[in-house]
Amino acid sequence: MSSQVSPRNMASESLHSRQNKADTFVVSIPDDANGNQLFLKRLNEIYSPALKLLKLFGAYYGQTNLKHLECRPTSRRGKQIFSKIYCGLMISLLCLDCVMAVSGIFTSGAEFVFLMFALIKLMIVICGITSLAFLPLTTPRRCRFEQYLRSLITNSKGINFNFVRKKSRKGFIVICLLYVPIVTFAVIGDQKLDLGLTCCKPWSEWFGFRVIAQLSTIIGSAVWLLSMYFFYLTCRILVECFDGLYKRMSSLSPLSADFPSLKMEHHKLCEVVELADKMLAPLLLGVVALYIPMLCISFYNSVIFQEDLKLMALAANISWCFIAAGVLAIVLFFGSKVSEKIHSFQKILQTLPVSTAEEAKVLLFLLDLQGEPKGLSIGGLLVISKSTSLAIAGMIVSYFTVLLSLPR
Repeated sequence: MSSQVSPRNMASESLHSRQNKADTFVVSIPDDANGNQLFLKRLNEIYSPALKLLKLFGAYYGQTNLKHLECRPTSRRGKQIFSKIYCGLMISLLCLDCVMAVSGIFTSGAEFVFLMFALIKLMIVICGITSLAFLPLTTPRRCRFEQYLRSLITNSKGINFNFVRKKSRKGFIVICLLYVPIVTFAVIGDQKLDLGLTCCKPWSEWFGFRVIAQLSTIIGSAVWLLSMYFFYLTCRILVECFDGLYKRMSSLSPLSADFPSLKMEHHKLCEVVELADKMLAPLLLGVVALYIPMLCISFYNSVIFQEDLKLMALAANISWCFIAAGVLAIVLFFGSKVSEKIHSFQKILQTLPVSTAEEAKVLLFLLDLQGEPKGLSIGGLLVISKSTSLAIAGMIVSYFTVLLSLPR
């Protein structure tokens, strides 16, 4: 009798040990509220400073403290209405500033300069509108930002965000250092050198338009930088999620390889990326669609078209050229990083031993990863990958080469 029970016990213990080892692949998802609060606290340390500043400059309304996302109050409509009115006023100022820049193309006699102003102001308006449309955490509805956060909480617990928090602080310092010279240069150019939106009619006839232009510059520069900072934070978090998965995979023994669990966790993280893409895609479309022309036009003004060009105007063109190139480089680099991390799963998976029964499933999954690229996209039209970034960079370099080869 004992000889019959013993093999069954041994088989049961073996199966139980394999299940325990397989469970280590899945991120631990605590069901209690304390686990959610701890995770939200980590996210709050990363996102809350940007949300508070966006709210200050009129590009966000709603909660800025993510730690109370699970138990949001329902009786704050009066405060939300006041915040919405304030945001509407700030966005109206930015839109008026954009109209002033567009009208200057036809009335100022400096078409190229005001074309650059128009592209910059239009990008600021896009940043403000996308922030108001997709980010506010309000009670009546779930915005795209909240959908992304809830998916992140559900599918990415157990990830260590210490590295992201350190990088977020450094990034915040960088945007603060950039904000001061940008605003200072704009104010000096308008006040001392008459290089502003109110240098032509009808905007030069009333002093109030100059005040509006200065105020819009201060607000718009902050909204623009904070939107880029928000994109940077999201990319850092997404990359860290996949890095956490791959680190756990590399630390496990070969016998604990469980392909279905690995595939499921990778699939859940891809769902988080899809929700982040829905939130960021309109902003990225505006960046690529506006900053590529801005880079090309500013380069043309700086290198080719130098007739009657003042020193300050030349400095402005060079600054715009570097700003456009820098923003495009940041968007393409970190967007490509997210896509690269998603597809790095196939390289790691190829090193893990799998059973004969799962070889066909692994092969199909590898073919799926090698198919259409996955990651953040430009308006939902084109995924930002390394090949996409190289293609855009090659197109811009080709344009520069053609311009430099033309006779002056």
